[in-house]
Amino acid sequence: MSTTTLTALPQQRLRRRTDAPGYVGRDLGSADAATKRIELWSPWGARGLPGTAADEAAFIARAKELAGASELASAADRGGAADPGGPISVRRHHVNALVTALRCSVTADEVLRLAPGIRAEMLLAAHEALDSRRIQATAAWERIVGDPSPMSIRIDGAMAARIAPVAMSHVHAYLARNAGDAPGLAAAVGRIDRELRTTRELGESLEARLDSGTLTDAAATQIGDRLYDAFGEGVWSMSTFMSRRVGTLVPARLATLLQEDQTARAAAADSVF
Repeated sequence: MSTTTLTALPQQRLRRRTDAPGYVGRDLGSADAATKRIELWSPWGARGLPGTAADEAAFIARAKELAGASELASAADRGGAADPGGPISVRRHHVNALVTALRCSVTADEVLRLAPGIRAEMLLAAHEALDSRRIQATAAWERIVGDPSPMSIRIDGAMAARIAPVAMSHVHAYLARNAGDAPGLAAAVGRIDRELRTTRELGESLEARLDSGTLTDAAATQIGDRLYDAFGEGVWSMSTFMSRRVGTLVPARLATLLQEDQTARAAAADSVF
């Protein structure tokens, strides 16, 4: 009977690039220590630490306040008349604005100031749309864990792969190699789920350290790098990580959740969903 263990994606074994423009090494005591650190993955300017769950909750709460204030102002302009507009269509650039803001711990006020074409209600609609997909995919994985059978995998496998693509590839591989081995399949799914939970707990512990307020700037930067960086070395990019909130969806996982393949991504760069 074979065993199944998730392995790191190839890019996680790459050494950190130090030749990228704007990169400042981790030796903060070097001659480059005073250089302003800029991250290529942050479109919002100077680097901020990756946003934590607390940051995301604060972002959404503030966006709701701003959206409410905007609606009141619009209603006043209409003389108290009801808003004739329908539901907001979520476009890809709304999603990009949202996830990069959450990933860079940018506030909702800063997003609206730096991207004047974006409104608070657009950010909220994008968050709701992404979180709905994330919840559906996560529930599919949990159903497979609760009933690790070929039937369950056939029913929920495609949906679960949107949030845990590497995990599902290992499940399908085990099933193909060991057809009829129900106990082995259950054990394999259990092992994979434990790895996902272990990585999630690691990410949560790192976020808790960022939220503690006790870290030096240098230590916070190092913790932030362990969560996410542009070279796929952070916890959020690991093949054993399954996002439990929108702000931890790295670009590749976001594209997977939205079912965008590389060929169609450019053509659908501003698609409505």
